[in-house]
Amino acid sequence: GPALGVVVAGQITAAAVTLYDQLGRLALAPPGSTPANVFRCEIAAANGTPQFVNTVTSGMFTEVAITALGLEVTDFGFVSAGGTYFCAFTPTSTQLSPYTIKFFINLGSGFVQIGSAGGEADQKDNYTLTVIAAATDIAATTATIGPSPVAAGATVPINIIPRDSFLNPQDYIVNDVDVFTVGFVGPAILSATELV
Repeated sequence: GPALGVVVAGQITAAAVTLYDQLGRLALAPPGSTPANVFRCEIAAANGTPQFVNTVTSGMFTEVAITALGLEVTDFGFVSAGGTYFCAFTPTSTQLSPYTIKFFINLGSGFVQIGSAGGEADQKDNYTLTVIAAATDIAATTATIGPSPVAAGATVPINIIPRDSFLNPQDYIVNDVDVFTVGFVGPAILSATELV
């Protein structure tokens, strides 16, 4: 699904898992079970800290459930009805990226990480998600001016630090470029000589 790749900060994303048994048949949940008792996902930041960013939603993969989240079913490629579960969440920090996503199933004997074989750590499948900055938000963008005081005729640096609404530094992957204007107010004759 779209969660296994790159996503913009603040954008909901999701991943889907279809379960099969050893004979290649859909592994359906035990009778009377709920999706929460069968499937769950964990999201950890690059530093290993568990991150349940905003909300994490999981359940049976259906067109109604996916479109209710504002996502497109076609974003998930091929999925099989009856044995597919999804996990949706909204990451907001680029500074905790990349995230690691782990999927767990419980078909009656407790939760086991998908992809594990005999509990060996190197057989467990971890998936990664990279988060990039959203569009620049003027309210979150800051500027520094200095040093002060300054001698007449000297150059004063003005540094503009563009950030998105989640305070992530702008990486210009979503925004190709930002245009900033520097204005001066006061009795002195001032001019911007170089903008980089």
